[in-house]
Amino acid sequence: MIKPLLLTLALASTQLAAEETVCEKMAGFAQTVMENRQAGVPLVKMIKITDNELLQDIIKTAYKRPQYPEGYRTKPVTDFQNDIYLECLWSMD
Repeated sequence: MIKPLLLTLALASTQLAAEETVCEKMAGFAQTVMENRQAGVPLVKMIKITDNELLQDIIKTAYKRPQYPEGYRTKPVTDFQNDIYLECLWSMD
């Protein structure tokens, strides 16, 4: 999924309270990315929104997951957001 070493290096200097904030921001980014994925926004457009390798990894990971029809998109968005948030928190240990 996300490169753990890169995530660790990117977040290593933050304190515990800041770590939660960073992870919350990453989760919010993941939510937006998956919402766009589910809405059919092309990967080529999404990948251009950032030069940050970590954020691009989140985008690529989202686009490996299936796109669902309307009415079935809430759960995959929430699941992806939770996965990214948990991975971020675990990388802080």
